[in-house]
Parts: sequence; C-alpha cells; structure tokens
Amino acid sequence: MRISVCIPQYNRCAHLLVALESIRAQTYGNVEVVVSDDGSTDESRTAIPEYLARSGMNYQYIQQEKNLGYDANLRAALAGATGEYLFILGNDDVIHAPTTLAEIATHLKESRPDLAIGNVADARTHEVAMRVTKTRSLAGSPEVALTMFRALSCVTGLIFSRDAFLRHNTSRYDGSIFVQMYLGSAIIASGGRLLTIASTIASTGTDVGAGHANSYIDTLPGHRGNIMPSTGGLDEVGRVVCEAIWKYVPPARRSSITISVFSQLLAFSYAYWLYDYRHNGAPWAAFNLALGCAPPRLLRKTDRSVRASAAIAPIYLGATSSMLVPLPILDRLKAAVRSYSIRNR
Repeated sequence: MRISVCIPQYNRCAHLLVALESIRAQTYGNVEVVVSDDGSTDESRTAIPEYLARSGMNYQYIQQEKNLGYDANLRAALAGATGEYLFILGNDDVIHAPTTLAEIATHLKESRPDLAIGNVADARTHEVAMRVTKTRSLAGSPEVALTMFRALSCVTGLIFSRDAFLRHNTSRYDGSIFVQMYLGSAIIASGGRLLTIASTIASTGTDVGAGHANSYIDTLPGHRGNIMPSTGGLDEVGRVVCEAIWKYVPPARRSSITISVFSQLLAFSYAYWLYDYRHNGAPWAAFNLALGCAPPRLLRKTDRSVRASAAIAPIYLGATSSMLVPLPILDRLKAAVRSYSIRNR
C-alpha cells in the first residue's frame, strides 16, 4: 500500500528540506513524496528538485507557474499523488518519528478508512495537541462530523484515501484557507469511515536557521491602537463546515447544524484565540477579534437569521467575558477546557 506524503509549499525552502528529511528517514518502504510549489520566489525552485533527485525517494514535484493560493495548491498536491492514502504535511512540519508511517500503514490496512486523523506535537515545546483521544474506527454521519470538524483545522496529520478525496474535491472553497475542513467534514458527513489515531504522528513548527516559520502571531502587533474588527477566519470555517454537512441532512435541519457549528467555534476556538492573543501580548488583537465575532457579523456568510444570532449570542457573551479574567487564572483553566472540548473524540 503506497502512502503519498503531500506538501503544499510556498517560500519555505529551508523548512521544507527538514520536512523532506523526516520522510526520507521513514522505515516504511512504499512512500511517495508530492510537493506542489505555489510559485515560490526563494531558492525553492532549484534546491527542492535537486534534493528530491538526490534523495532516492519516489517523488512528484509540481511547479505552479502562478500563485494559486493555499487551498488550490493543497488540492494540487493531493491530486498529483498516486498513493492509496494521502498524508498531508505542512512545509514547516515533520513526520514525528522514523517508524511513524509504518505504524500508520498498519492501522490503515486494518481499517481501510476514508479519512484518518492523528495527533500532532509542537516541535519546539513538544506539547501534544490532542485532536483525538483514542484509536478507533467508526462510520461517518452528520452527527460524527459535528463532533470531529474542529479536529480538521490543522492540516498536518490528516490522511485522506485517494478515492474519498477525488469524490469530494472541489474548487468551490478555494480562497477560504480551510478547504481541508470542507473535505474532511464532507467525507465524514457522507458516511465515510473515519479512523482516529491517538498517537502523535507529526510535529509542527520546526526551527531552522533564524528560527521558526512565520505565523499568525507575527501579524498581531499590527492591531495595536487600531480598531479593525476581525473574525480570524471563523466565519469561513463555519461556512465551509456547514455547507459540507448541509448536503447530507434534510433542509429543516440546516439551521440546527449552523447553530451547533458556530456554538462550538465560539465556545472553544474563539475563546482560545482571545486567550492566545492576550498571552502573546496583543490585547488589541483580542479586542478586534471580539468586535469581529459578534454573532450577526460571524454568521453573515452562513445564516443571517435572527434565530441563529440569538441562539449563539449567550455563548459569544460568555466567551468574550473571559477577557476580564486574569491570564494566570486562564492558564490554570486551559487544560480542563481543552480536555472537555475533545471528550467525545
């Protein structure tokens, strides 16, 4: 069984070389590397093909002639793969250990899932982000998609069967930067088999040379003193997940699906980001996030009804009130909230 490790790449040559080394070190033999370079302007165009040619690995290198954007480039990497399973790896991330793909292959052969999800660790702190709590296989449904969709936010460590990806692949969500959440939610909601793997399968945010790759944290100081309401992308997350699940429920259930999705986003993702922005010394960014995520604004791409806004308003107000809580108290509460948020996974 071939596993294709699919990497969407843009201007992170040094980090990508580290990622590729983690693939070359794998003990599992039937591996394909697929890199889709989204018109990089750094040394990637020469350094990456040269490395791959010397590596001895089976590979596909796709050079986009123009910048497609994250979603289309990710889909291009997946579409270019020939493996039965497609393991997504961020271009500044690494596969966790040399035996990881061999262990994953054993699980995949036993369960034959349409989608698999494993846990990831922070490469610098080694803290594990527990997306799932147990190794198990289960049939998908809209209800399971509602439980699992937040585990799809980090693209690294998601594993699609090639057949399931091809069935659900679409350009409709290009530009959202959350196309993997659409694909995963649609696969689960349509009845696809889901495998959760409780072990750590990848590490994110590797340091090379001058440090780690740029992230959203680097943009936070730009909010200082400026009123710039922002959803942080949560409106797009809600839209792609709702539309993925809506196709598999009666129209009468769509409103309740919307309320469930946005309630979770506010209770967990939004509340965590408020904490994280403050923790990183950006209270203005937290303030702008609170302005942007007011229910009518948050729902504008999905459900403009008064009913939906009213249903999620108490959760929004409760999460926003956490801005009045001192950070040391929130530090102590963080682990308990995180544990509660993944209790059914």
